[in-house]
Amino acid sequence: GGGRRGGRRVRWDSKDLPSWVALLDEHVSRFEERVEILLRACDRVDVAIEDLGNVAFDGKAFADVVGEVQKAVDELSMAGYSDLASWSGRVNERMGAVLGARLEEALMAWSETFRRV
Repeated sequence: GGGRRGGRRVRWDSKDLPSWVALLDEHVSRFEERVEILLRACDRVDVAIEDLGNVAFDGKAFADVVGEVQKAVDELSMAGYSDLASWSGRVNERMGAVLGARLEEALMAWSETFRRV
């Protein structure tokens, strides 16, 4: 058996094996780094979306939370992550659901206030 390097096979007993292994190690390390960056961004977005459900009804407070999400998306964009549009679309949907639920709660509370008057 062997591995692939530039379209050619590298045999286990080949003198090219150490350079192939070093290249593989480099690619795996780079991949691990990118996965870590992505996981940290996902965690930050998850926390921000959770915060969006509890933040005070204040324009600056909302803007700060949304800014955290935007910052994470921008960092991933600058790092060249693929399929970012699809992922950010799902993030937008999640944010929309949270904001919609908050709006519904606020309208119900407002409506209830007028019923009691």
